[in-house]
Amino acid sequence: KLVHLEVAGNRYFDRKAIVERLSVTPASRLRYRYGRYSSELLERDLNAIRGLYRANGFIDVEVSAKTDANHQNKERDVGVFIRIEEGPQYLVSSIELSGVNLKDLDAVQEILEVSEGQPFSELSIAADRDSILNFYFGRGFPDASFEYRKTAGPGSHEVQLKYIINEGRRN
Repeated sequence: KLVHLEVAGNRYFDRKAIVERLSVTPASRLRYRYGRYSSELLERDLNAIRGLYRANGFIDVEVSAKTDANHQNKERDVGVFIRIEEGPQYLVSSIELSGVNLKDLDAVQEILEVSEGQPFSELSIAADRDSILNFYFGRGFPDASFEYRKTAGPGSHEVQLKYIINEGRRN
């Protein structure tokens, strides 16, 4: 029976924002008599927390859990302790577009999700890749390609991005 769930180390997100993403659930009279717990569910939950933090610029986040099989010396009672070490938040200091035809530059910039000053996220870069490629595919460039490079920015926790776009040949 899962009787205790503790989340510690979170500063950027409040406890509610983290707990609402968890499948592991302590026992309650109304819904889960014994709670919901398995090592697979817990691992999935830890990955969900990591994903949440990484999507918000915390590249180095570490999330771990400790399980107490006989919580407070009660046989069959389980306690779960989730520990978050956020690390620094990385921000995008600049974004450069390379290979974009000048007549398309404004249109491509308008569809970008990533912008200067926002948290660095691989998820946002993937969304930009998809948007840019769809932009070119829709204009008759089936061989268009996208790659990106990230380098350290001028500040200690900043990232400079360079999107390299090759429109290929037109159909």
